[in-house]
Amino acid sequence: EDEEKRNHLIDHLLNLSLIYFQCLDNYDSAARHAFQVLNYPHNEKQQGDALTIIGGSLKKGGSMEALEIYEKLGELSTHSVEGYYRAGRLNKKLQNLRKAIQFYKKALNVKKTHLKSLVSLGTILMDLEQYDRAVKYFRYAQMVNNKDIESLYGLTNSLFRLKMGNSLYPIDNANA
Repeated sequence: EDEEKRNHLIDHLLNLSLIYFQCLDNYDSAARHAFQVLNYPHNEKQQGDALTIIGGSLKKGGSMEALEIYEKLGELSTHSVEGYYRAGRLNKKLQNLRKAIQFYKKALNVKKTHLKSLVSLGTILMDLEQYDRAVKYFRYAQMVNNKDIESLYGLTNSLFRLKMGNSLYPIDNANA
């Protein structure tokens, strides 16, 4: 009976957050109500729905409050690889690269073979021109899944830049 009441409460919170999101365009309130779901024992689908609303709130114009809520998720759910990964992705999108790196590393502390975190971390390091560090993550991603195109591209690009330097000269067609 307690579980049934809890599930009813969670469904109510999710519905309320959807109303704020879809009908009222109040993205911070949508994120706040969705975050409340994560304060109760919840299943994977409920967590996924709450994360989708929180992430959507940020994309649609939610303020830093929505981002702070998302970051709290990572602190609350220390076993949630997806929570850490999504928090990293959102921080990257907002150009908070140091925080993004921290969240990707937290995801890898929970599951060292999380491919999306390995590739994302390598990509940020490549963007920061830390090619030697990027190579390490892309190589490990290739060990996890040697058919992954993103990690192969990142590895190749990082190795090339390590060997050739970061300044790539365009071909001068006039002298060709």
